[in-house]
Amino acid sequence: MKSLAILLCILIACPALQAQSLPTELNLVVIEGEGATNNVRQRVARDPLVRVEDENHKPVAGAAVVFTLPTEGATGEFGNGAKYIKPDIKYIENYTGDFDDVAKSKEATLAAISQGADIHYHILNLGLRGMEQAAREKNTHIIGSYTDRCGTNPLYVAYTITGVGYQVEYAIDQLVAGTWKAEFKPFGLAMGPKASDIAICTGKTPQMTAKLDEIKKDLLSGKIKVLES
Repeated sequence: MKSLAILLCILIACPALQAQSLPTELNLVVIEGEGATNNVRQRVARDPLVRVEDENHKPVAGAAVVFTLPTEGATGEFGNGAKYIKPDIKYIENYTGDFDDVAKSKEATLAAISQGADIHYHILNLGLRGMEQAAREKNTHIIGSYTDRCGTNPLYVAYTITGVGYQVEYAIDQLVAGTWKAEFKPFGLAMGPKASDIAICTGKTPQMTAKLDEIKKDLLSGKIKVLES
């Protein structure tokens, strides 16, 4: 919690006949989530719960607390990749705290669209339905994840490929061969297109293909530095 940048917005409803003074001091009390780690691989999340108190440690009614995540490290990698291709791109990042909440996902997507987003990427389960609903209503598009399903849904202009099935097959092959061992094993471009790749569904040009090939080459050579795993 302490590593998060915090913005407090105090919204106090004032009675029509009686003015209400603003607190002279604000205290942020963590109710739930202190020290919690949300592991993306587990597909579960624990939302932070906080209470805003005044100088007398009484709850401040109507207070809204907004958390912003660091721009460096894992939370900044998607934006860094986008800006590597287009430095002046407007990049918007949202966290709903739930992989399966359709309503939250749709709300977050609509909020991004209102800020100018026209292409969306996700790490969602059932919540993806909400993103699709918003994109369909506002005529925006999505880059899908995990598997190449080009041609199945016009909302999708591309797919990133994360070979989960390939990783399982790799582990089984190693087990059968008697060479499997517990270790950190990175699966990326070096393991081939079944492990990691991107597929463009529509509008692919020779320039786009050349740029993608250049980026893949730079990633493999280490010219482009990324966080491992």
